[in-house]
Amino acid sequence: MLQGRGKVPPPVPRKKPKLEGVDSKSKEHNDSASNSVYHVPEEQLLACEDLLRLPILYDDIVLQCVHTRFEKGLFYTWAGPTLVAVNPCHHVDLLYTPHQIKHHHQQVESGVEGRSPHVYSVAGVAHHRLQHDIGLLNQAILVSGESGSGKTESARYMLGYLIHVEKHFPQVKKVLSVSVMRDKQPEDIQKKILASNPILEAFGNAATLRNHNSSRFGKLICLQYGGGQMCGAKIDTYLLEKTRVTHQPHHERNFHIFYQIVSGLEAGVIKDLEVKKEQKFAILSEQATASDLSNLHNTLHAFKQLQFSTDHMKQIFQVILALLYLGNIKFQPKEGGNTSWMINKDDKDSAEGLTIACQLLGLDEDHVTGTLTVHTINVISGGKVNVFHKPLERESQCAERRDALMQLLYQTLFLHIVNFINSKISVHRSMWSHFMGILDIYGFESFENNSLEQLCINYANERLQQAFILRYLATEHEILKEEGFLEIDIPYTDNSNCVMVIDSHVSVFAILNEECQLKRDVKEEEACVRICNALEDTGVVSAPPYHKPNPGFVIKHYAGPVQYEAHGLLHKNKDDVPLEVLQLLTDSGSVFMKELTSFFDNKDPEFGRRTTRKITTLAKFKFSLDSLMKMLSACDLHYVRCIKPSLRCLPGQVDKEYMVQQLRACGIIETVCISQAGYPVRMSYNDFIKRYGNRQGVLEVVDASMELATSVLAAKEEENIDHLCRFGHTRVFLSESALHTLEIVRERKRAQAATSLQKYWKRHKCWKQFRKLKEASLVLQKYIRMWLAKDRYRKMKQSCVLIQKNIRRFIVHQKYQRLHKATVIIQKYFRGSTARRRFEMIRQQAVARPYSSQSYMSMNSLGYCSLSTSISSYGIHHSLVDMNCLEASFGTLGALSINGDLFNSYISPQHHQRLLETEESGIETDTESINGDGGVNKPRKLRRRAQLQKLLQNRSRVRHVGSEESLVDTPDVALPSVEAADNASCQNQADFKENIQGNSVNVCSISRTLGTRYSSDERTKKDRPVPCEDRQKMRVATLRSVHEVSDILKTTSPSEDLQLVLLKQSISVFFKSGVLSYRRMPLISIKFHTRPTCLPFSHHLPHQLQPRGLWEALP
Repeated sequence: MLQGRGKVPPPVPRKKPKLEGVDSKSKEHNDSASNSVYHVPEEQLLACEDLLRLPILYDDIVLQCVHTRFEKGLFYTWAGPTLVAVNPCHHVDLLYTPHQIKHHHQQVESGVEGRSPHVYSVAGVAHHRLQHDIGLLNQAILVSGESGSGKTESARYMLGYLIHVEKHFPQVKKVLSVSVMRDKQPEDIQKKILASNPILEAFGNAATLRNHNSSRFGKLICLQYGGGQMCGAKIDTYLLEKTRVTHQPHHERNFHIFYQIVSGLEAGVIKDLEVKKEQKFAILSEQATASDLSNLHNTLHAFKQLQFSTDHMKQIFQVILALLYLGNIKFQPKEGGNTSWMINKDDKDSAEGLTIACQLLGLDEDHVTGTLTVHTINVISGGKVNVFHKPLERESQCAERRDALMQLLYQTLFLHIVNFINSKISVHRSMWSHFMGILDIYGFESFENNSLEQLCINYANERLQQAFILRYLATEHEILKEEGFLEIDIPYTDNSNCVMVIDSHVSVFAILNEECQLKRDVKEEEACVRICNALEDTGVVSAPPYHKPNPGFVIKHYAGPVQYEAHGLLHKNKDDVPLEVLQLLTDSGSVFMKELTSFFDNKDPEFGRRTTRKITTLAKFKFSLDSLMKMLSACDLHYVRCIKPSLRCLPGQVDKEYMVQQLRACGIIETVCISQAGYPVRMSYNDFIKRYGNRQGVLEVVDASMELATSVLAAKEEENIDHLCRFGHTRVFLSESALHTLEIVRERKRAQAATSLQKYWKRHKCWKQFRKLKEASLVLQKYIRMWLAKDRYRKMKQSCVLIQKNIRRFIVHQKYQRLHKATVIIQKYFRGSTARRRFEMIRQQAVARPYSSQSYMSMNSLGYCSLSTSISSYGIHHSLVDMNCLEASFGTLGALSINGDLFNSYISPQHHQRLLETEESGIETDTESINGDGGVNKPRKLRRRAQLQKLLQNRSRVRHVGSEESLVDTPDVALPSVEAADNASCQNQADFKENIQGNSVNVCSISRTLGTRYSSDERTKKDRPVPCEDRQKMRVATLRSVHEVSDILKTTSPSEDLQLVLLKQSISVFFKSGVLSYRRMPLISIKFHTRPTCLPFSHHLPHQLQPRGLWEALP
């Protein structure tokens, strides 16, 4: 006997047992006694959030619990794993706040046993299992119930919860996905998913007698998850009730979008489209209301969030408006009989409807008229196609074509919008790995007049109920019985027989499809009779009662019997769209209409290839429903059973009988009874050990599982763990709290293992990185050391070169110093020798004559004076400018003669004054220094006086030759010949002035015979003739302008003597051997100064004539 196993008592019967041995007189007492036995206090009912906690599971006790909680504002109650949601028929905003979302999310994450009943809790459990990989890979939430029970609102709230949790309580850190577009990031996808609801409700919902917002199509929202976060979504739709576009039951409305468009056009919200005031449309049974206008604003906002462009919205609204005008088209027989029909253009609404609809759809009016009133027949004969046109004979045929055109347009428009939404919210298959589905499908319907739409809707609910019974009730019942938890069977409703009657080889669907394939006129009443005769023995299908004369058949569904009428049953199933209608839309001039024609499909849904046989509505619906059930079979299902409090679904009204009927139809009672014996979570022992234990070395998985569960859960419940888990023959049964405890331990162990793995992996990575860094460091150090060594070597080499340079320089400098010292010594002795020889020669010449040809003399010593001044002491100019003859021709003097600036500065009064100041300063001139005439102690003024006196004495013995402007002093010796003097003379003074006034320059030659002075020495003879080479010739040039100096100097030979007379400045200058001076030049040739002087302009001595060294000083 395994520990933890136990038997549960069989459930009590649904009906109260009768008390035996009690008469009717004591009925009141018995009733009170029975009430005391089977009565549950109201406080206990209110506190009972799960029907499993009820002590007695009678139908009326379950109903009383649900009703009591409903009246107190508690609209949700658990029935095991299923949530029972009663529609309050009005908005209760306090139940759906962000605070409530946070509260229920924390309850789910903490794993408390008694979670509060709410749709948020169902969505939270599904999301928790999806994120933590508990159960199957995918999760799905099934929201079922009758029309008006609140399925759409519940699905909307659960979708909002999932998106809110994904945004505010993410499981992983949010990162931008690089592989998707920017407008498809998770946050944008979540906003767009919520924005899709208003659009789908506007185009797919309508107001019915039982629900003002009834879904007229099935919707499955698949939320795509990848990388631990929601990354996309996809919406699948099922069986849009397109017949509602043209026909609505009495007191019911068309789809919401038609009324929203009309209200928007009337209010001016929709631009670029117009509609007349008080325009009536045949397909609208009621007028638009204020709520339609407010809903239109929500729809337009949702369009913008989903990135519908303005032109795209305009095109959609044009199609809706065209459908409104197409509904106004009426037909009338042509003139001459009723065999053919035409569009009634006499009717104003009909004619305007045709014209405006054709303009909006881009169609030709004649083409539309021919399509709606003429039947085209193609006959193939002999390989040729013969086309025949046959006018339609009945008005109903024309109306059927018009309705087929309108229904086709609306269906393709709806599919286009759904596909566009999917393109904005879905991502590639490689981006997501699992999904969570929220199924919001039409509930069970039973009206006074039920047709093909109600048959398909009820069949879908039968299939979902069958899946619930097979996957939960039947499977749970068998599991509990096999595991030894049930001794007797618990009865439950099985609808498999009803599903087989509706869909099998011999079934309602088979007969209706067969009738549509026959090439004959449809006979709907005969088809209904065939169904009744063929399936009458099943006990599910029967003929209508006699008090209902309408032909048809009755099917006993799990929620109750429903009678389906024969009228329109086969026409709707054929879904016959004439080829002319398809061709009409294909030939449209509108690009948007051509885009809609791409949704026309003639493929067999079962085999996926094109076929010529007719594809019926039932075949398409069955294929889509089979695909849905196949997808749900791969998911963990979570159920929300929506209950309608009354038939009219009005606030405050409660119909208990109607609620009990729904509870029984949904299988709530059976669910509670079976759930009491089991636990919501069960695993095989192998899976339990694989998930929570260590499989290695385990031989007995049962004992290992028991030991593992007991060791983990015993810490939480020390006394008994039977209410946390039970052990069957092959499975372990766990409660939600036990599962949460095991998951916490598992996550802690996994975290420790992951931490250990990360530790060693990080150590390995760090070691690899360290080795790489070490190798790189060694290489780097190698090159750095190499560079440092090279740099050190380069610096040492530079230092060595510098040392060598300085040593070599020092050696060369020492050698140069020795050579220089020797050279100076040689020069000193050589110059001394030369100076002594020169001195001796000058001394000897001085002894022989007063003037030496090898010395420099001043002008005073030679007796030269200015011709323009008197013989006063202030008329003698003491200045000497030394110039080379080569420079005079090509160098400095040439530049001077060209511009005249330096010459002007030279002859300026300021310069003359500086010369006088120099002479007055007492500085010894070169000539005086050389001749030794300076005196030792005499001042310069006295020395000048002595020179002047000596000059005056000599002048008394000199004969003047020439004009007053030029004077040549000759010694007092006799002249060689008078003719030579006469020939050397120039014209008289009058002629000289006349030449000056004539702007001409008169150059004359002055001859001077150099004589020898007589001394007391008898070695000089008086009769000695003067040699020719001692005769000096001087050219005299009279100038009016300084600029004429250049011309004279260019024509003058460097060996000639020249006197320049400037009349305007009253100055005479002399030129000899390249030297320009105020004074008359001596006879000796001027080379260079023997020593530096302080005379002004003495630095103008030509550079190449200055002594440069030893070898230049040598003769």
